[in-house]
Amino acid sequence: MQTKQKIIWAFLICGVHTCMGQLAEPEIIASSGGNYSNTNGSLSWTCGEPITATESSGSYFLTQGFQQPSAIIVTAISNPVPKSSIGVYPNPVTSSIYIHRDGNEQLQIQLINMNGKVILTRTLSPSESQLDLSLYANGIYLLKLSSMENQLLQSLKIEKVN
Repeated sequence: MQTKQKIIWAFLICGVHTCMGQLAEPEIIASSGGNYSNTNGSLSWTCGEPITATESSGSYFLTQGFQQPSAIIVTAISNPVPKSSIGVYPNPVTSSIYIHRDGNEQLQIQLINMNGKVILTRTLSPSESQLDLSLYANGIYLLKLSSMENQLLQSLKIEKVN
């Protein structure tokens, strides 16, 4: 009789522990992520987070993911990104990147690290085609190229290596 009671207690303890094994909280383990905010809004992201649902109505989109605490409504971009013939090479880069473009237009350049911090803002004149990155740490950067009217022309992922 003692053995049966011990077995029953063992099953009860394991059963209660198993029932408490899952949490009802949104949680994700990701390799990278960050937060960015300014006066216009905020952005919180994780690398590799799956999207569970996307709904749209007119010019509004609703996207839900594991990291988001509630529904977030984001307005769509009304002006599509224009086609541009801008080439950036080499990638990955060791010291300098070269920007090739058609036309004689100035470019606004922003270099953004993976934490969302703008680490370089510069205007590139029509005669310039080189951007020195030798002083920056190895890693992945976002290079945003915009017109002088702040219209996004191209956004590129740049890898800086030794």
